[in-house]
Amino acid sequence: MRTLAQTIAPFGRWSENHIAADLPVAVSYPAEISKRLGVLRRYLTVGGWPPNIPSEAIDTVRGIVKGMMSDVELEIVQAVRLIAAATIRDDGSRATDVRDEVLSVFLASKMLATARALMDHMLIGEPPLEWGEEFCELKPIFSPRLILGLAFIARSFLGWAGWTNADLHLGDNRYRLFAPICPEPERESTTLSQGEVRRVIIPQLLGTGKSLSYETIGDLLFKEAMQSERDLILRYEIFIDAQTCSDHRNAKAYIERIAADRIISRLLEMPTSERWHKFILMTLPINSSLEVVERVKDKVSFD
Repeated sequence: MRTLAQTIAPFGRWSENHIAADLPVAVSYPAEISKRLGVLRRYLTVGGWPPNIPSEAIDTVRGIVKGMMSDVELEIVQAVRLIAAATIRDDGSRATDVRDEVLSVFLASKMLATARALMDHMLIGEPPLEWGEEFCELKPIFSPRLILGLAFIARSFLGWAGWTNADLHLGDNRYRLFAPICPEPERESTTLSQGEVRRVIIPQLLGTGKSLSYETIGDLLFKEAMQSERDLILRYEIFIDAQTCSDHRNAKAYIERIAADRIISRLLEMPTSERWHKFILMTLPINSSLEVVERVKDKVSFD
């Protein structure tokens, strides 16, 4: 963020349209990712393919270096341009704090997802990487989709048990993203605050394609709140749980278990005479599935 603040200053007189289309953006990666990419690029040089690695993996490496990482770079460039233009207010002032808040989440999520994908693309015969232990509890992924990084870092500021795919309609356009589901039991609604919209919804939108305008992002940046059921159409087709941060086939069951265990823990802390009323309050706001309800009833006794 310091680098951005220093280097964007010379373009302060550019119009929003010019910034959104042409702002120069140079992308660099954390040292661990750069080192791994350097190894893969050497594999693709003449005579650079290691003898201990099956030759049929060369297409995978070429796809990572020339395909996946090129897409990552383009997505980052687009995100920086969009948010830089979107945070210019009507009076010409810059909402730099908002810009940095959104962009820091976007970049952290994208780099984390990219790091996960690179680690899980390790080839047979390669020595283990010197980093990646923090991913041991996570399921393997092979795509650097932003949500696969966002789901991990959101655990520190968002107490939801998981995510499901959703449609966000903005004007005549529909954007597919992931919405958080099953909040902490104490949370009485599924409304996303303004801060959560900035940290959860907008980072996902920044990389969705060129059909998204900076004006649309600007409107969302200062939206007071977002109703999960009203503004987002939840599809419940794909699930990402907050434990493994992956869209594996058992993710829905993981989410149900996390949600149920949280409710059970809270109920067991209070007298049995108060549990039933609290149980109703805890399960209604999150539209708990029958599995969650039955799991709680199986573990908690009520008066």
